[in-house]
Amino acid sequence: MNKKDIYAAILAGGKGERLWPKSRAAYPKQNLKLQGRNTLFQNTFIRAAKIAGGNIFIIANKESAGNMVKQLGRVGKSVIVKEPFGRNTAPAVGLAALLSYRKNRNAVLVVMPSDHLIVDGRGFYKVISRAVREAVKTEAIITLGIKPRSAESAYGYIGVDGKASGTPSGSPSRRLGEAFGSSRKVVRFVEKPGPAKAARLISSGKYFWNSGIFVFKASVMLTAFKKYMPVLHEGLQMLPARKKKTKFDKELRKLYGKIKGTSLDYAVLEKSGNIRVIPLNLGWNDVGSFDSISLLAKKDKNGNAVFGSHAGIDTRKCIIFSDSDRIVGTVGVGNMIIVCTDDAVLVCDRKKAGDIRKLVAKMKNKKALKKFL
Repeated sequence: MNKKDIYAAILAGGKGERLWPKSRAAYPKQNLKLQGRNTLFQNTFIRAAKIAGGNIFIIANKESAGNMVKQLGRVGKSVIVKEPFGRNTAPAVGLAALLSYRKNRNAVLVVMPSDHLIVDGRGFYKVISRAVREAVKTEAIITLGIKPRSAESAYGYIGVDGKASGTPSGSPSRRLGEAFGSSRKVVRFVEKPGPAKAARLISSGKYFWNSGIFVFKASVMLTAFKKYMPVLHEGLQMLPARKKKTKFDKELRKLYGKIKGTSLDYAVLEKSGNIRVIPLNLGWNDVGSFDSISLLAKKDKNGNAVFGSHAGIDTRKCIIFSDSDRIVGTVGVGNMIIVCTDDAVLVCDRKKAGDIRKLVAKMKNKKALKKFL
């Protein structure tokens, strides 16, 4: 495999509404610094550069693209493609596949969300190298499956044929970064099941979390779009070269106006019989909720996860964020999410964390509150 044939696409179109007010439209969750001096986006870019060198496309929303240009100043350069408006992951992946294929007919594309945290970078590179080889050899779409740590409802699940070794009902836990045997044929995708169903999936020993990281030949993905999303495929083929930027942006806007937003999982993966998964343990976290972020913090003796300055009395199992120049004080509270930023404060029962999106939706409908989003 020629390394020049490897490309990477970073999907940076999400808004992270479940993390408001830490995540905003112009400053989404991939801009958070949760470990070290780099943001999640910068660390993702560094991983992409080690995999693909300078062959990187960043598919971003127009609100946050400017901020990403500033962040790249610390870590490198890339091609940033601005989506006219969000249409979920399928069009973004199709766009990345087209751009890489136009540059190199043998292109193998590694797709990564910009807002995930991966503890074991070395193990990640080894597994991606293996996934690239399998994508070329089998002409399948390869995805990475994460060993479930709990019955999470916020993640999608990948089902395989037979027992999924490495799950709680399979073989013993492996070391961080170690893959669980050979790739497996995917037979089912389950999108964000409820707690009871998630528990059943894990206990069956046949499911992994869907990491949202995919590896495939660009030509294979474009063929899949031709079969399962013909309107998108036809529109992509009609796009002019990006050298004609004004015309490209105009035609891309027309195309996005014709199609419905849909995920890659739903549009292609659930319909295709040509999907394989490499299961592994990477210390992966999609940072999709305050509960997932709390896993990154060392808890105090009362089970509180604190980011910033906090003083508390009789405070238990809370997730607390404060800006560097502010302190949050708490007395007699438990199981709460408390977030303090320069211009907003969130106080939420941890059991109701899923309703933060509803709160954001309510704010969108009030003109005076939109500036806080």
